[in-house]
Amino acid sequence: MSIEAGGRPLTDTALLADLADVLAAQGADGPAVGTGGLVGGPQATFGILLGEPEPWRAAETGAGYFLAALDKLGVAHEGIERLDVMSETFQERWLELAPDELAGVAEVASLLGVSKQRVSELRDRPGFPEPVAELAAGPVWRLPTLERFVAEWKRKPGRPARGKESA
Repeated sequence: MSIEAGGRPLTDTALLADLADVLAAQGADGPAVGTGGLVGGPQATFGILLGEPEPWRAAETGAGYFLAALDKLGVAHEGIERLDVMSETFQERWLELAPDELAGVAEVASLLGVSKQRVSELRDRPGFPEPVAELAAGPVWRLPTLERFVAEWKRKPGRPARGKESA
């Protein structure tokens, strides 16, 4: 399971280590803890060993472990904001999935058959996919999103007449 509470990020590394220790002492299997995720507060990922396969039982048990550990350590939080649970069988299938295929400007230019400069121009046009991230090296897109754009792109060959836009 993976769980995250709202609130301020924990900046005390000793407190983070204590959180992992308290979770393990309560029965959490292999806890990894952190802070400052999507909602900002403390977060943890760990296994729940149950004799029954229902993920909702793991969610209930894991949430109890997490909240009790935060309370024991006096960590202020705003309640659970995110809780993800998957069965062991699902987790094995999920880990076997191929990672997202990503593309930067050079890959997009190759896919579209245009220059990298043209990719920058196309980004400003309505309907062009938004990148999933803006890195120091430039924007990054998911390849399936770009492939869908290419399939629907109404491209007009040649240079546009002055004063008219084209693809």
